Amino acid sequence: MYGQQQYKEKISSIASEAKAYEQENARKTDTGEKTNQVQKLTIEVNGLLGKWANAKTAEEAVQMTYFGSESLTYTEESLSWPNLVTDKLNNLLPPGKLNVTIINYGGATSAQVINQTITDDVIESQPDIIIFEPFILNNNGKVLINDTLKHVEQIMNDFQTAIPETDIVIIPSNPLYNPSAFLTQSDALQNYAEENQYLFANHWDAWPEVTDTDLQNYLTSGRPNEQGHQLWADYMADYLIK
Repeated sequence: MYGQQQYKEKISSIASEAKAYEQENARKTDTGEKTNQVQKLTIEVNGLLGKWANAKTAEEAVQMTYFGSESLTYTEESLSWPNLVTDKLNNLLPPGKLNVTIINYGGATSAQVINQTITDDVIESQPDIIIFEPFILNNNGKVLINDTLKHVEQIMNDFQTAIPETDIVIIPSNPLYNPSAFLTQSDALQNYAEENQYLFANHWDAWPEVTDTDLQNYLTSGRPNEQGHQLWADYMADYLIK
């Protein structure tokens, strides 16, 4: 009888310990889930920015790289359209949630760029989003549109091979007043993007028509002035969050 009583007490003790273990384990699981919820913030932003911001933990930032011509730049750096876009987006995100890299190929043509390592710099920035302005303006009068598109395709293939998860948004160069061949080339870029199902942000929709003299108020020597950079920035910020 004494041995049987000890056995029952031992079984009871094991059951109590098992129940306590289960309760503690459940508490730790709940705490872990809550911790994960804190670490992965829900950010009320839509579009590509929202997609990537909500895919990150609290400690991770969205990496965005601009890759384009000297139309990315302005004499006062803070007023260039990429920096204006960054300011707008940062107002919607927690501090440190967006890292931006601007890679400017200047006045180089597509033929010159594909023979350099500048596209490697884009890949090394490990972007979640690339805003890519191909070479239509720089190539105008220098490189045939068919060759331009071949060069663009080569660069896109390099990006998609090296950083396949990255979202790449193709954008046209800034418009010009009363263009001829340049307009046809820009249309060809849009058709190429749509045929290949690439993202294409046609910011020309926000500018005055190319035959409207008012367009000249947004340009200086064929590049965007302060007004042009602001207009371009407003469109691109909306595109990235809508």
